[in-house]
Amino acid sequence: MQKGTPMSERHDDDARIDDELIALLVHEHRAYTRPALQRLWDYYRNELDFDAGDANRPYRAAQEAGLPRRLTAAPGAATRSVEIGGGRREVVIENDIAWRVHTLVDFMFGKPVSFESLAPDAERARLIERVINTVFEANGGVCLFQDMALLGGVYGFVDVMVRGASEGSGIGTGVADRAPSKQQHEQRVLRAAASIVIETVEAPRAVPVLDPSDYRQLVGYVLHYTQLLNRVDRTSFLARLVDGGGRARGRQATVDVTEVWTADEVSVYHDGELVEQRVNRLGRLPVVHVQNLPQPLVYEGLSEVEPLIPLQDELNTRLGGPAPYGYDRQYITPDGSVLRTIRTLPDGRREEFGADGRRIRIIDKCEHIGRKMKSDIVRLVPGEPGQVEAVRRIFKMCADGYGFRNIVIDLNSRGVPGPRRTRWNRQAVKTILQNPCYYGALVWNRRTFGKLHGVEPDGTPRRKTVAESTRNPRSQWIIIHDVHEPLITKELFDKAQAAMQERRNKGGKARPTNRYLLSGLIRCDHCGYNFWGCVVKNGRGDHRYYVDAGYRAQGIKVCRSTSIPTKSLDEWVLAQLRNLMLADGDTVHEAVDGFIEATMKACRVPQAKSHDPSKQLATIEQRIQATIQLLTDGELTDLPELRERLIQLKNQRQQLVSQPVMSEPTIPRASEKDLREWASRQLDQLERGLSGKLPPHQMRTMVHSYVGRIEIEPYKQVGRLFIPRTLADALTHEHISRVKSGSSHLTRLRSIKFTWGSGQIVSHA
Repeated sequence: MQKGTPMSERHDDDARIDDELIALLVHEHRAYTRPALQRLWDYYRNELDFDAGDANRPYRAAQEAGLPRRLTAAPGAATRSVEIGGGRREVVIENDIAWRVHTLVDFMFGKPVSFESLAPDAERARLIERVINTVFEANGGVCLFQDMALLGGVYGFVDVMVRGASEGSGIGTGVADRAPSKQQHEQRVLRAAASIVIETVEAPRAVPVLDPSDYRQLVGYVLHYTQLLNRVDRTSFLARLVDGGGRARGRQATVDVTEVWTADEVSVYHDGELVEQRVNRLGRLPVVHVQNLPQPLVYEGLSEVEPLIPLQDELNTRLGGPAPYGYDRQYITPDGSVLRTIRTLPDGRREEFGADGRRIRIIDKCEHIGRKMKSDIVRLVPGEPGQVEAVRRIFKMCADGYGFRNIVIDLNSRGVPGPRRTRWNRQAVKTILQNPCYYGALVWNRRTFGKLHGVEPDGTPRRKTVAESTRNPRSQWIIIHDVHEPLITKELFDKAQAAMQERRNKGGKARPTNRYLLSGLIRCDHCGYNFWGCVVKNGRGDHRYYVDAGYRAQGIKVCRSTSIPTKSLDEWVLAQLRNLMLADGDTVHEAVDGFIEATMKACRVPQAKSHDPSKQLATIEQRIQATIQLLTDGELTDLPELRERLIQLKNQRQQLVSQPVMSEPTIPRASEKDLREWASRQLDQLERGLSGKLPPHQMRTMVHSYVGRIEIEPYKQVGRLFIPRTLADALTHEHISRVKSGSSHLTRLRSIKFTWGSGQIVSHA
């Protein structure tokens, strides 16, 4: 917590606070500020409400307010009430906020505090130390600082008010005709010190009145709270005889207290009526304001609880929700003994297994299974063997190059039940393939639900510019490795991720069934999406178009609607490839000669290049160790930058470790005769394709071999076709990509600009 300093106050003729202003500030505090502060306290304490429970679980925890409705609502409930339909679902709450705050308080004020005066006079220094220790011990000792740290950590700030010294005993009382002795004077000073009350004012009671021109100056200070009275609030004496048991019906009486402090006077109101008004003998506001973490130009400080609320909600959601497909939840003691294992069934019921693995019972989806003990540990263990085998098959097929559609078809044809006992779909397969839990890791911070704060990869809070729920990029995920038993290896997971990324990069080329000639080649310059092929049906027949996938997937907020007739664009692209064969005016034989010369030159490379990341890994490891060494130096001022640099280095190391050592193969040597025969066959196939004599799938393969890409600018209705500069370049690339894996990108391209409209494609210089 930051060091507290007394707030300064104004001394002018306008120091008295208007009654209407007080009423407005108190109303706003009760209506808006106090509920927000109460939410912070609820997440810290997580108190149990026994009046809001049901027959299955006779209480409701405060943190349940942050759980999604699918976990808190009763099955089939259509309203917000969760007591409908026979009870509430099981939820598990693990309060991680409380122990963080308690650890902070114990770290700061876990030991007794001593005071030492630096006064030059030893006798005076001794008296000052005795006075301060007397005041300190009279107000709870170190517990005073612990209360301040606790309240400040939860609410973001705490105020401290001094009472008693100006209202009670005075130092000058005594016999007037003779001066007190030194010992008597010291005793009176200590008695006065013991009468001083240092009151911690928690944020829900504090209503500061700030100077409009300077938030650091207090014009006044208002305390508003509800005080219990030592009497019962009931309508009549006969009420205690009601209910047959002699119990008094009613409640303890309360009164709303409002204290208004200024530098000149103190006014006290009970239920809005003035009951006391006195002079402030101190002549100043006896308030010290302590911020937990300061905010610029704001009276309130930053709370420790607020940035942890979204993480706490995510933790409770994970603990209360079903385990990932293929896993069960197992409860174990701190010494490793298994208590039970819970398996979620597709219909919402759960199977409970004992420590020996035998099934004990089937638990209804509305039945509570008992609260998890604080010391218990919940971990994921492999579940039903059929589900485990399905997970492994999904990753194996993806790593072998199969897409989501083929995997779905394979699983459904084998009769493998999906996560909800339904048929498999693309989203279910994609969710499994993207979940690192299957190689034994857990991921946090995939999404941000906080309105004001998000979380960095090292766990520190960060300010948000958007209040809505957002999906965080992979670089901000918090991944903890080796948490539970994996179902697949890390190598297989990485291989599957690489295969999915390769398919995304290839677009339509990766799909096994392309129905359109240019699928995967057309990309929008504005939104980055590929163009899809679609059919528009009307009374005049079917019309095929290439359409912008960005607009089709996410609407006008991503890109505008753009469509190009497939027939016109296909014919125009084939015409450009036909011109490529006669581009230079040179003979085809000269183009073949150029191809042979370039290919023979490339074949003279004696050795293959290899990609070995070991040297880069060694360099990064040295930098990581050096950064860790710097972080141990507590006197450095740029520790946050060093932590961020350490995270970047570890991410680079992880990427290099996951990359296999690749060797770039050399181009095999070939004779001039073989090259000439191959080129002749290619030219013959190209000529047959341009003449329409090839089957559709061979035609698509041929076009993709000679077309680099097609870029579309939707708002200008302009496109660019990228093809090789010469026929020799096209033949050279095709030969190299055939014999050398990993070199499928065309180089030395030229662009041809075109526009479209009224079903026509027009070329431009």
